[in-house]
Amino acid sequence: MRQEIHFSRILCLFFFTDHSIYLVLYNIKEPLDAPSPSCKALNLCCGDGHVPSNVDILEDWIGCVTAFAKPIPSEPFRSTKRTPVLPPLILTCSHDDSDPECAPSVYNFNTFFSRSSFHSYSRHLVESNYPSAVRISNIHESYSEEESYCGHHILRREIDYLARQMPYAQESIPVQWVKFEQLVYGLLEQRKVILLYDDMVKYIGEHCNLTDLLQVLPLLSYYHEVGVLVFFYRHPLLKKLVVVKPQWLIDALAAVITSASGKWITAEVKEAFKNLTITGTIRREVVGLSYRCAHLPSRHWNEFLFILNCMDLLCCHPCLHEQKSFFIPCMVVESAPSNIFITTENDPVVLSFLCSGALPIALYNQLVTCCARRSQYAPSIFSQNCHVRLNHSHHLVIRKEHSSIDFLVQTDSAGFCSFCKQNEVRYPMSSCSSHIKHLLGDDVEILPSDVISSLCDQHDTQDAFSLAISDDINNLHDVCVLVLSFLSHTLEYLCECWFPGLKLQLTSNGVILDQYWKHSVLKTSSVSKQLAVWFD
Repeated sequence: MRQEIHFSRILCLFFFTDHSIYLVLYNIKEPLDAPSPSCKALNLCCGDGHVPSNVDILEDWIGCVTAFAKPIPSEPFRSTKRTPVLPPLILTCSHDDSDPECAPSVYNFNTFFSRSSFHSYSRHLVESNYPSAVRISNIHESYSEEESYCGHHILRREIDYLARQMPYAQESIPVQWVKFEQLVYGLLEQRKVILLYDDMVKYIGEHCNLTDLLQVLPLLSYYHEVGVLVFFYRHPLLKKLVVVKPQWLIDALAAVITSASGKWITAEVKEAFKNLTITGTIRREVVGLSYRCAHLPSRHWNEFLFILNCMDLLCCHPCLHEQKSFFIPCMVVESAPSNIFITTENDPVVLSFLCSGALPIALYNQLVTCCARRSQYAPSIFSQNCHVRLNHSHHLVIRKEHSSIDFLVQTDSAGFCSFCKQNEVRYPMSSCSSHIKHLLGDDVEILPSDVISSLCDQHDTQDAFSLAISDDINNLHDVCVLVLSFLSHTLEYLCECWFPGLKLQLTSNGVILDQYWKHSVLKTSSVSKQLAVWFD
C-alpha cells in the first residue's frame, strides 16, 4: 500500500508521456465515497484533515494523466467515432460479474460522471468509454448485450484500435533513427546507464550521421516519449543528461520506496525510514545502503541523487549539512495538527492556485521541496501541509486541497509559533551549486565538479526568487508580495518542466485574480485590505 501511495507522488514524474494510452482500473465493488483503504492504513489525510475517499484517489490518477501529458489535438484521428484529446484514457471497472447484487455498485460508480470536475477529464475518454466505463468480469470472458457492459475482448479491441489510430504510430521515421535504436542496444551491451548530452550527440553523429542539433533534439524527445530512454528536454539542468537505461531509474526509485520492507533491513535502518515518513529527513548513508542492497551500479549513485534533486524530489538545507541528511517531502505521511491552517481577522485572505480537476500531489511535493531549499529556516513538513518560517515575525503555511494549493502568510502568535520551536535557528542561504556539491560529495563519475558548477550557476541565475526574507522587512504587505512572487514563479517553472497540460489560476474565495482583475478591480474601494495586501 505504501508503494501505491508513493507511486502517484514520484514515479509518474518519470514515465507519464504524451505518446501513451492510459488505462485506469477501479474495483467497482468499492464505494466511491468510502475512505481509501491504502490511505486509511497509513493514516494519510488531506490538507483539511479528512482521509481521501476512493473517488479522490481515482481523480488523482486521472488528473495525473491530464496534467503530465500535454493535450494533442485529435485531428490526426481518421474515424467517424468521437475521438478523444490525446493522450486517450480508458476507464475500466473490474469485479463486474453480471451479478444483480452488483447493480447498486454500478449505479454508484456512474455518479462519478456527473461530478463537476469530470468535465475536464471527459475529453480524454474514448467514445465507447463515455458516459460509462469498460466493465470486465474477474470470473469469465462472456459477453453480454446489456447496455454499457463490455468484456475483456472489448477492452483488448479498444486498446488495439487506439494503438492503430495514434498519430505517432502512423508516422514514418528517418532511417538514421533506426540506426539510433541499434546504437542504444550497443550502449546497453557496454553497460552504459547514463550519459552527458554532449557525449550522446557525439555518438549520434558517429553512428547515425546526424550532426545538426535540430535533428538530434526531436530524435531524443521521440524516444523519450515512447519509453526507450529518459531525456527531460524541458528541464534546464536535466536536459544535459540522457538516461540510456530507464529500468535503472525504476529500480533505484523502488529501492528507496520499498526499502523499509526489505529482508535485509536492520532495526536502525527501519527506524530511519520511519522517521522519514514523520519528519521528511533521512541520512544520506541510509538511502545509499538501500541503493546498494538493490544491487544497482554504485558508480551511478550520485547521478541518481542529482536527478532527484533537479526534479525537486529531495533537497539539502544548511540545517542538515552537519548530519549529512536531506529532505524528501514526498515520503512524509504524517498528518498535520488541526491548528496549522487557522486564520485570524488580522491575517490576509487565503489565496489559492486552482485547476479544473484534481491537482497532482507530485506538484505540491515539488513546491514544498523548493520552499525548503530556498528558505533560511528548516520547514515543518506534513502530509499535504507545510509550515515555513520566513523571518523573525512572519510565517508561510501551504496546504494541498483536492483541486488547489492554498497558502497563507501570518505574523507571530503564541499558538502559531509552536511549529517553529524546534526550527528557530536561522541559516544563511546557500547557492544551488553548494547544495548539490554537499549532496553528491567528491566521488562523482559521470558529472565532473566543473560541469556541476556550470549547470548550477545557470540555475542560480534563473532562480532569482527565494523565501529568504530579511528581518528588516516587517511590513505584512511587503512580505506577502515577495511570497506571492516566489510561489507564482516556482509553480510556473514546475508546470513548464513537468505539467504541460496543467493550467493554474490564482483565486480567492472563488474569484479569479487574473490580469483583468488586477487592472480593473484591484484599485477600486470594493477590494478588502486583506486581499489587496498581496499585490503591489
